[in-house]
Amino acid sequence: MVRTARDLSLLRFRLHGIKLECPALEENGPDATATFAAGLVLGALTNLVDNAVHWVKVRHPERHERRIYMNVVPDYEGGPAIVVADNGTGFLDDPSTMVSPFFTRRPGGSGLGLYFANLVMDLNEGRLVFPTLDQAEVPEGYDGAVAALVFGRI
Repeated sequence: MVRTARDLSLLRFRLHGIKLECPALEENGPDATATFAAGLVLGALTNLVDNAVHWVKVRHPERHERRIYMNVVPDYEGGPAIVVADNGTGFLDDPSTMVSPFFTRRPGGSGLGLYFANLVMDLNEGRLVFPTLDQAEVPEGYDGAVAALVFGRI
């Protein structure tokens, strides 16, 4: 799932000068297994990546400073998770507000991305959470937003 999301976003990363750090795709990187509707979860994950791309560009007009982190955490509070973090502007609102339909801080945004991701995780007996950097095992340098798709155990 992480590889597919990365592959779908590679052109955007290059176009916008974003460096992706993704330990899950390295040799001997972390791995996990979960059962879920692949197409829906891929949509949720690409929504998280899309938000990260936008907000790192807002915070860093200089292309060389834009960074996104994506990884698998095999055991995040009872289940495997896919974590997306960035060095963008970060979240300014509480989680219940951020996942409300039509709520957005993005100019021209629909306010449906995080709502959709949250709905998808509910439908897949998982959760969309907004952990701290330490909770999500995110390395230093990613001081913006952190979101995780947490799956139930199989």
